[in-house]
Amino acid sequence: QNEQVEAVELPVASEVADGPEKPRRMVVSVTREGRMFVKGQQVELADIESLLRADTKGRTADYEFRIRTDQFTPYELVEPLMLASLRVGVTNVGFNVIEK
Repeated sequence: QNEQVEAVELPVASEVADGPEKPRRMVVSVTREGRMFVKGQQVELADIESLLRADTKGRTADYEFRIRTDQFTPYELVEPLMLASLRVGVTNVGFNVIEK
């Protein structure tokens, strides 16, 4: 069904946003050997919780924690990351995967 388009005069915005707000998230890459990287820097498991605390600044409701792993990375290396995020209060945890 076609809708008739009427000419309208658009309002002028008094303020223009700088663009969409960047998502608040941390991405951890984990190799199959267990090495972990955040923003290209190698980190240890013990660092993850404090990095999350510093990055969330107490605002966890809209924060995302993403885990990127090799397909052969054992779950035993991933579970502690999930638990660290939960201790900080970040419950939006996801995994970056490649679709078949």
